[in-house]
Amino acid sequence: MSVRFILGRAGTGKTRVCLDSIREALIEDPNGPPIILLVPDQATFQMEHMLINMPDLPGFARAQVLSFKRLATRVLTELGGGGRRHIRELGKVMALRSLVQENADSLRLFASASKQYGFASCLSSTLKELSTYNISLLDLEKAGDELERRGMGDIPVTLKLHDLIILTEAYREYLSDRYLDPDEYLTSAALRVSKSRLVRDATVWVDGFRGFTPQEYSVLGALLIAAEKVNITFCLDPEETSGPLREIDLFHPTWETYDYLSKLAHELDVEIEPALILDGKDAPKRAPALCHLEKESASRPPKPFPGMPHGFKLVACANPRAETEAVAQEILRLAREDGMRFRDIGVIVPALDEYHDLIAPIFKDYGIPCFIDRRRPVSHHPLIELIRSALEVASYGFRQESVFRYLKTDLIPVGRREVDILENYVLAHGIQGALWLDTNPWVFRRAYGLGEPEEVLPGGGETLGSIDDIRGRATRDLSSFYRKMQGRNISVRDMATALFELLVSLGVGERLDKWRKECIDSGDPEGARENEQVWNAIINLLDEVVQVLGDKETSCKEFTEIIEAGLENLTLGLIPPALDQVIVGSTDRSRHPSLRAAFLIGATYDAFPRRAPEDTILTDRDRQRLGEFNLALAPDSRLNQFHEQYNVYVALTRAWDFLMISYPLADGEGKAKRPSQVIGQIRELFPELEEEFRGADLPAPGKEALDTITSEKKASALLSRVFQRRHRGQDIDGFWLDVYEWLVSEPDRRKDAGFVLGSLGFRNDAGRLSKSIIESFFQGSLRTSVTRLERFASCPFAHFAGNILGLTERELYKLEPPGMGMFMHEAMSILFSRLDDSKQLAKMGPDEIATFVAEIVEELAPRLQNEILLSSARYRYMTRVLRRILRNSVTALAEHERHSLFQPIGHEIIFGRSGHLPALTIELETGGKVAVRGRIDRVDIAQSEDDCYLRVIDYKSSARKLRLSDVYYGLALQLLVYLLAAMENRERLTKTKARPAGALYFPMTDPIISAKGPLDDDELEKQRMKRLRMNGIIVGDADVIRLMDSRVEAGDQSNLVAAGVTKTGRASRGSGACVVEPEKYEVLCKFLKGKLEELAQEIQSGEIGIKPYKQGTARACTFCSYKPVCGLDILIPGNQYRSQRNLKDDEFWSIIQDPSYASGEKGERA
Repeated sequence: MSVRFILGRAGTGKTRVCLDSIREALIEDPNGPPIILLVPDQATFQMEHMLINMPDLPGFARAQVLSFKRLATRVLTELGGGGRRHIRELGKVMALRSLVQENADSLRLFASASKQYGFASCLSSTLKELSTYNISLLDLEKAGDELERRGMGDIPVTLKLHDLIILTEAYREYLSDRYLDPDEYLTSAALRVSKSRLVRDATVWVDGFRGFTPQEYSVLGALLIAAEKVNITFCLDPEETSGPLREIDLFHPTWETYDYLSKLAHELDVEIEPALILDGKDAPKRAPALCHLEKESASRPPKPFPGMPHGFKLVACANPRAETEAVAQEILRLAREDGMRFRDIGVIVPALDEYHDLIAPIFKDYGIPCFIDRRRPVSHHPLIELIRSALEVASYGFRQESVFRYLKTDLIPVGRREVDILENYVLAHGIQGALWLDTNPWVFRRAYGLGEPEEVLPGGGETLGSIDDIRGRATRDLSSFYRKMQGRNISVRDMATALFELLVSLGVGERLDKWRKECIDSGDPEGARENEQVWNAIINLLDEVVQVLGDKETSCKEFTEIIEAGLENLTLGLIPPALDQVIVGSTDRSRHPSLRAAFLIGATYDAFPRRAPEDTILTDRDRQRLGEFNLALAPDSRLNQFHEQYNVYVALTRAWDFLMISYPLADGEGKAKRPSQVIGQIRELFPELEEEFRGADLPAPGKEALDTITSEKKASALLSRVFQRRHRGQDIDGFWLDVYEWLVSEPDRRKDAGFVLGSLGFRNDAGRLSKSIIESFFQGSLRTSVTRLERFASCPFAHFAGNILGLTERELYKLEPPGMGMFMHEAMSILFSRLDDSKQLAKMGPDEIATFVAEIVEELAPRLQNEILLSSARYRYMTRVLRRILRNSVTALAEHERHSLFQPIGHEIIFGRSGHLPALTIELETGGKVAVRGRIDRVDIAQSEDDCYLRVIDYKSSARKLRLSDVYYGLALQLLVYLLAAMENRERLTKTKARPAGALYFPMTDPIISAKGPLDDDELEKQRMKRLRMNGIIVGDADVIRLMDSRVEAGDQSNLVAAGVTKTGRASRGSGACVVEPEKYEVLCKFLKGKLEELAQEIQSGEIGIKPYKQGTARACTFCSYKPVCGLDILIPGNQYRSQRNLKDDEFWSIIQDPSYASGEKGERA
């Protein structure tokens, strides 16, 4: 019964002494007393592997590599654990989640916090800490009572103690005599160790620890008494064992542990043998620079290394991707030039989560086998998503998002194509909730708007029968699961059984096994293990929840929360699938064995040393408070931060031959990153070290480039950048031409490189349609609408995609602006159809208008998009908004009827396509013609003493102004073309040769009134009417304006149209309107016809180019639905916007009145 300490700094051979001693003992007596090698959890696999591969050592049964947990399990298995069933950590988390639900009314702080992600896991960790540090329920109650007595009952720590007492008491009552808490394993094992045949007379080796918890100390104390001899290694400078060390000293954590165990051995009357002091003389020889780094890294000030530090590199990189590529290149160099095996190389990453998604694909591209040592979260796995979404459906009903997350896991016996068809149908019809359970076939059809025909089914003409068949197969098992979960007084066991039956009925196990085999066939052993383990983990989770909560009756929502707590805590631990591979791990979790080469990457200020976080539940301040009552808990973040320098030391001393430390200058988004303070220390230690930089767009020709070209794929990628520079007119080095010759000199290399180098000639150019295609589309003449022509003027490709190919966005069951506009148009049409005379509107008062409008809205609301306005509270509110807008609009129209001489003679007048009027037809210079169709919202006429005047009105559900600059470029032709069409058919409309009076937008909006102070009702109404003035173009003089508003006097502005009369009696324009003389209007008509002809001819020529306009900050692409189709990228040659100058009105008139323009010398449209 003795203990021996093995002391030495990093790299002095402590682990080697343990393994060699065990080897000698096994060779000398294979059947002797037990030998136990006790190591941290994450090191058991590596140590077993190292022990098995010791030379001259055949198979053995005497020695075992164990962690504390595995040792406790072995002891309790041998001697029994008091007859209680063991629950795992996962079961504990789910049990605590259930207890929080049950005691929510009594909790003062945790009830609200329990809704946060991961709370149950944090609570479990806190209870584990209390148990680990032997803090009893009585200790918590005494501390809580004392804080209350001091008048601190409302401070956070008191509230936390109150809740912890309730939950600890509830948890212990729950455990009672049925279960053994996983946190009690070590305590129970410590009481039984002395009786275990596994430990009695054994030789124990303890290696790889820097400290122990109180429970682990109790197990070690029992081992000191029961075992023949205990050997414990410490990474500690032997010269520093004589006296106490300060918290800021490098070896303080290991010295503190060494000191405590020495005192414990004295208390237990265990013989302390002379310590074995290792100075590293018998260990493998380390490179001089790395040896100096180990000795001086913690010295202040450090002793500079004389000369150039061979075997050491310090590299600054542009970003994490460049850094990871630099590491991959260096690993391949070491393997090729220095003959290192991949297993001799390790990568240490302080912030492993940030680099994981870079390391895995980049190392794969470079052909470097690697194992990333971390607990893998499984929240991304399809099986987890399927369980979560199925439980959401059971808890909250058949919401679209939950149902389709379930269907898109690929674990359902329905293909993705069929899921897409079903999703399109469901989204278009707004199918939710109980409709999924309806046993009647789905026969929904959707009208796009008021008075529109019913749709063709989305998805390529699928029948209603096929849609219903897909629905049945997709949700049959889910519907059955839903019904099972809806009963009352259902136990957790019944719910878990229903969930398991869902997985079985879907064949999830078989599907995951198929995926596993596919991963093996494709060379992805980690993926294969993940698919295997996740299924086993879910089965264990269900077993665990039944074991700990099986007979508890709960609601479906509470069961969902319990399972969610388990899923949050579910991770997978994979063992390395191969022997010769690079091990990638973090500084705190991974135990890297002695390595020939190590790469420390991501050495930034925030990550290295790691910032020790505060505990989520018991903060540092809380721990200080509890310390006043002698409640000693785990070290706070301050002490942990001091101890981080020990982790830094360990990371810097893993390598024997080569060490590379790198850091990024910026993150992936380009934000600057500060290098670690360790980088400054390295520069002081090695003043002659030449720091390298990696991350330039191209490596320098020669050795740097050769080091970068690690494969044909990499060579192709670099060459593509080189030739891109050449296309931009830059000279390239002959070195790259040699690389090109090498790539294309061999057929296989040339074929692979062709995919990359061929992209250099890529031009994102849609080109033009062939003559045969044009003829098949247009058949000699072009029939189109003004809106289509405007779209073409905006971008020819958008016109091609939308109006020729007929591409449309997926239909959604929601009210879009076009639907609202259609509603307003239909309402206005009904309004005037029910009036015997438009002047009847002038006689209506506000209340009568409100009633009239309400009746129209009530009639129309059910007819719009399958009662969408009645489908939810949000849309019912929108109905009230539409009613208010319509009331404002009708009130404004009533004012027009009272004070305007213009009277409507037609509403919703269609020209072209068998409408009221023929199409606006224009002969083309190239032959053929263009027939333009449209729908005019309203046509008015007014009779003066001498003439009849005609105007058109276009209702707009948003504020709109006519900009002549947009007219010039063809972006705003609709209003003027409507007036042109009306004038072409004026005799049909008015029975006279009416003169044009104008074309105006009528805003149907709910304007927001800004004022410096409160306004009375009359002033408010006046301001509202001002915002609702019509604007556009007015043709004529002051007399025409007075026809539109009889109240206008000299020097006034109209309240009905955006125009007025000057004091001299001339017409004046207002904001958003343009007043022109008849002669100018004639020029404008000529321009319009020329513009229509120009656009039509370009369409007929087959123009479909990706040429969106840009005018100031306005872009054609801003609201374009076809951006994902065209792939516009201004970095690709030929992909540019058509820049258009914003013309002032005077410039517009000057250009179109210019004789050269009239004669056809128009120049470019853009």
